[in-house]
Amino acid sequence: MQLTRDTDDRILQVRSCETGLILVGETRVTGHLLLGPEQLDTDWPVRDVTSLTPEDFTRVIAMQPDLVLLGTGRELRFPAPLISATLLGQGIGFEVMDSKAACRTFNILAMEGRAVVAAIFQISAE
Repeated sequence: MQLTRDTDDRILQVRSCETGLILVGETRVTGHLLLGPEQLDTDWPVRDVTSLTPEDFTRVIAMQPDLVLLGTGRELRFPAPLISATLLGQGIGFEVMDSKAACRTFNILAMEGRAVVAAIFQISAE
């Protein structure tokens, strides 16, 4: 599923999101990722949405977002309430959605100049 054309070379955008592959600019990502408007981290060592801990968001917080989008794969799944409490306690907004929706939303917010980070789980071939 093609999401958008890159319109500003300074801002990273998700070009497509499909089973087992997310294309960020020209970079093919086959694992879970963290994405900010100017930063891509393809080494986010997480296993499952339900096992996320506040420590898994250390890198996210270091990216200094105003808002974090959590893309949970093919389906909407919520992490433990402690995750949102941790982020909200630091003044960081937190939204949970499926990964395709998180990619689309990230593109819009990044192009608006928002300080957004998308934490995206790959879509598995379930």
